[in-house]
Amino acid sequence: MAWQPREIMNQRTEFALKALQTDNFRALCREYGISPKKIGYKWLARFKEESMGGMGDQSRRPRSSPESLGEEAICRIINSRNDTVTWGPRKIREVYLRQWGQGPSESSLKRVLERCGLTEKRKVRRWQEAVGWPVEEKDGCE
Repeated sequence: MAWQPREIMNQRTEFALKALQTDNFRALCREYGISPKKIGYKWLARFKEESMGGMGDQSRRPRSSPESLGEEAICRIINSRNDTVTWGPRKIREVYLRQWGQGPSESSLKRVLERCGLTEKRKVRRWQEAVGWPVEEKDGCE
């Protein structure tokens, strides 16, 4: 019996209730067509911890990010950018490292400045515009 997409909550609950009463857990998993290691024990543990509320789909978003910047670091970045408007993430990082020791990466600084609207993306210029004179094509070359 494979999982039916319509009644997935009912099937998960039914599976967990049967798993509490059965002696042969692997046979029950085989009956439902699920892997005991990856799915069976996960649904049983959720049912024991959270009862019916744990049978629904949960968010896959991480609860925390160990590399995220703190409020203090973000405030320092924004203040240093406001003091010197022409500086980019590379120069701000160098000054940050001199003043505070360890600091965030250049890409983190760039991300913070972009989120706050303190930077503008550079306009991509074609080669001819950058040089200032048009490139002439030679006759006979293809």
